[in-house]
Amino acid sequence: MKTNVDNIPGPVEPRDEYVVKLPVILALYTILHIGMIVTGFYYQDACPVDPQIPLFLILQGIFGLLSRSFGSVRYVITHKDWFFIFLVISSFLYVAELIVFFLGSFWVYKEAMPSFNEKDTDRYCHKGTYLFAFCYISIMYSLMIFAAFFLCCALCLAPSLGINKVAQTKPWQIVVI
Repeated sequence: MKTNVDNIPGPVEPRDEYVVKLPVILALYTILHIGMIVTGFYYQDACPVDPQIPLFLILQGIFGLLSRSFGSVRYVITHKDWFFIFLVISSFLYVAELIVFFLGSFWVYKEAMPSFNEKDTDRYCHKGTYLFAFCYISIMYSLMIFAAFFLCCALCLAPSLGINKVAQTKPWQIVVI
């Protein structure tokens, strides 16, 4: 089956409200992910209870920075071929970030509050490193649950409110930040 290149979706012009919010959101994500990388590298050997916890922070920070960077570049690309290439690369980065997130969830929640006392060598983990990873994962799960709940409510209420725009929107026209 031969694919017509003209049927491949191209770049969508973001609305002005997204253009204003995007740099602020990207700055916050950048600060968060750089903090994860720095914390993970600095305390790489300070968590003998599970050495993967600092590794999780490093990998999540790197994949987070890369995925947001490639995802942001898509907004300024006007050539259809380059847009599609950046779309594929950013999609792979998002999947890798999600895999690292779930692995990190397992590593962090498996330890369930290790000892923060350095004398407990078998159960010790640096308090800031562990709590950074724990809080990040917990907040992300809370946001996922909230988003799923909001989506379910919106889909249930849309027909009764006469809102049918969701059914008319093509998947590649939905702007995700």
